[in-house]
Amino acid sequence: MTDKIQKLSQSIGDAGHSAFDTRSAWELHTYLVKPFMTHLKQKQILIIPQGVLVGLPFEALIDAQTGRFLIEDVAVSYAPSATFAVNALEREVLPVKAISALYDPMIENETKEISKMGALSDLEVNAVASAALSKDDIFNLIERNANMHILLHGQYSTEDPLQSTIEITAMPVRRSITAAELLSADWGKTRLAVFSSCEGARVQTRISNEFSGISWAVLAGGADNLVLSRWRVRAESHADWMETFYRSLASKNRSPALAAADAMRMMIQKGPSNPFFWAGPQVFGK
Repeated sequence: MTDKIQKLSQSIGDAGHSAFDTRSAWELHTYLVKPFMTHLKQKQILIIPQGVLVGLPFEALIDAQTGRFLIEDVAVSYAPSATFAVNALEREVLPVKAISALYDPMIENETKEISKMGALSDLEVNAVASAALSKDDIFNLIERNANMHILLHGQYSTEDPLQSTIEITAMPVRRSITAAELLSADWGKTRLAVFSSCEGARVQTRISNEFSGISWAVLAGGADNLVLSRWRVRAESHADWMETFYRSLASKNRSPALAAADAMRMMIQKGPSNPFFWAGPQVFGK
């Protein structure tokens, strides 16, 4: 199974240049998903991955009988442990009508992500450039807002995942916040945190099978729902994904997992179908 997961991940991680490994996607769906589908009463699953399954984009697994990606039939979200999963399932889904956005103007100029969000009629966006803020300012922003969107560069650390960073500024002086520092923030009022930052969802598994990385830091800090990117995404397709995601949250009152499913299905229909273009964002929570 490890070999199949590695082949699948490699075929996605090549920035969409390689052919997607459909055989591994079929076989993994058959082994991991198919036995449970007859017991599924709702079109939504919450997965607590362990061991080699950590990092596997279940959304991209394919039903060999129908040829459809799992996400086309079922909304998928994740939790780092059973405790987080139970807490997520017990929480009420609240509509997202307003969001505070922290962004890098250089990224925004390339992606137009914040402007696309701001153009949605049902969503109020309050945006502030990261360069204008100190770390304390950023923590204060996080701690007083229920919904946060963070459009900053991300960098995963293989040596110590808690030293993975989001970059506040690159010029003239590089300033960044580590996952360990994010853990020190109070995320208790946060219903939704979206990190539109490359590699934010990458984690390392400890001996205890617990995650270590940005996702763990934010969830352990108290956030209800979290969205991060598994790999280095393409700016244009990622901005389109986010636009659909927020439209579903705001106008349809969807949960983060259902809104993410809407975004992924839209991207699959739009093409190309390689999961690299649409399966990057990972939802933790409901």
